[in-house]
Amino acid sequence: MPLTSSDYSLLLYTSIKTGKNFVADITDLAQAWQRTTRLVGGYWLGSFDITEQPSVVQDIFYNHIGSHIEERSGGVATWEGMIYDMDVQDVAGAAELNVQVGGYVFTANWRFITTATADGATGNISVWINNIVANHCTDYLSIGRVTENTLQFKRSLSNDMRAWDAILKATELGDASGNPWRSFVDTGRRFFYEPVSTTPLYYLKGGARRRRSFENMANYVFGGYIDDSGVGQAIAAASQAQSISTYGRKEEALYLDGVPAATATAYRDTYLKEHAWPRVRTIGGSDVKLYGMSGDLQQVTPWQVQPGVMRDLTYPISGSDPGSFLTDARDFVAEEVTCGANSGLSLSTSEFEESEILAAHSEYEKMIERKSKGTGGRDTSWMSATWHRFRPGSPNWNKLTPEEQQYILDHL
Repeated sequence: MPLTSSDYSLLLYTSIKTGKNFVADITDLAQAWQRTTRLVGGYWLGSFDITEQPSVVQDIFYNHIGSHIEERSGGVATWEGMIYDMDVQDVAGAAELNVQVGGYVFTANWRFITTATADGATGNISVWINNIVANHCTDYLSIGRVTENTLQFKRSLSNDMRAWDAILKATELGDASGNPWRSFVDTGRRFFYEPVSTTPLYYLKGGARRRRSFENMANYVFGGYIDDSGVGQAIAAASQAQSISTYGRKEEALYLDGVPAATATAYRDTYLKEHAWPRVRTIGGSDVKLYGMSGDLQQVTPWQVQPGVMRDLTYPISGSDPGSFLTDARDFVAEEVTCGANSGLSLSTSEFEESEILAAHSEYEKMIERKSKGTGGRDTSWMSATWHRFRPGSPNWNKLTPEEQQYILDHL
């Protein structure tokens, strides 16, 4: 369902490197605003289009690369990022600007980790992550909270690595109890590292497209790792007996580099907890309806929705899968939240490709609907945060309908 501009505002500031001074409210100027937030990563990608007289477009194009974009809803900041790239072209006496906004987490990959951080010592993995941010990311980021994680990790690299890539790799290891963790950048460009909470954030009462599949299930996990001394070692197998009894044995092999035995074992256990059962995953949807966890069940403003665990009220049976990190069979993890002025609210899993395709379908349908109502003008919603991923020759091209392919070809 399209969202009205009264539900949110989009504000333009100068770059935070030059003081973050307010420039303008661009809510009405910015067409087809859409952005995503990830469970691991935080504020991720956004996009909008502007079709205006050339002087307005050229001012933004030449003066605002790196400028700060802030979305607000209900009196609070609900998303922020920086103008990361822009394309401009002339269209029938006007100018059209396509703007991509990147969350500040992307700046963590502007820097490589140095020996000051990769000092070869072994200690808590949370210290490693804290030091990466403190030593390499403070051009844009500051530490909000790094929760202690006593999983042991050797602070070394076998090859040069960018900061966010190293943070992501360490985050995936979880903790010594086999629980998943998350790293993300939030409002105020603050970095957080913490366990994934299993307490539901919202109730779901319709709209999300969900899937149960054997594709990502693994109830028997083994593998190998290179230890701190550079010697290859085996990761002993672990399994979930009840899942195997119910579905049969489905194996997965994991491989790690430069970790102690305890870390390799913990990662195996984390992976098994997350994958032992064919749990529900969200792969998109439209007109998603989420409600707060308080007794009055008030519907949540779409722009304020965050990724995390949610509870499906359309499924009547509670209980849990043995060995799963989720405590209720009705719960699922929405690992990416997308909210768009045209496409509304949708939820996605870590397998983002299909979710992006579904969002693209939604944008296409909204375009057809607007044209059928005779709104006139050249529609530009295809250049939002979904359509630019689908070009001839790309892996996703053949997954579009012929009409959608032709639409893109007509506007390239």
